[in-house]
Amino acid sequence: IMKDSDAFHFFEIMAALAENYQSAQISEIGLRLRFEALREFTLDQISTAVTLLVKTRKNSFMPTTAEIVEAITGGGTLSIEQKAEIEAGKVIAHVRTYGRSRAPRFDDPVTGYLMEKKWSYLSWVARLEESELKWWEKDFVRSYVAHAAAERTGYFFPLQGRFKQLVDGIAHPLH
Repeated sequence: IMKDSDAFHFFEIMAALAENYQSAQISEIGLRLRFEALREFTLDQISTAVTLLVKTRKNSFMPTTAEIVEAITGGGTLSIEQKAEIEAGKVIAHVRTYGRSRAPRFDDPVTGYLMEKKWSYLSWVARLEESELKWWEKDFVRSYVAHAAAERTGYFFPLQGRFKQLVDGIAHPLH
């Protein structure tokens, strides 16, 4: 998972990639967009994918961000297990960056649910030992897969946070 401090190295990778394609043009805003779109991956994953694309791609246009993602994930969409591992990585990155000082907001609803209901984040991180993270990650992935599968089959877990406020606001409009 890339951090803001990885931006310079990421921009270097993209500039090197662009040099392989005659008509490639890169802009700061385009680089920032790619950085945000690829943030869930590591610099090593991106570098490996870019190297693969340079070696194997015959098209004369610069690869799209989607092609880089496909090169990283092996094509197609992410499996639930892969998504779970990425989400676990986001939680761990937040723990290592902010510790107990800041409660996270997770865009993924399954991650948000798990980190609010199964592992109440602030309580959990207060007693967390670094050595426990690898075991927690396995437990998180297992729980994520189960909850994501339940959601896909029509079992919905209780609303929470911003979603609950939104629904409550619709059900009980302000007068």
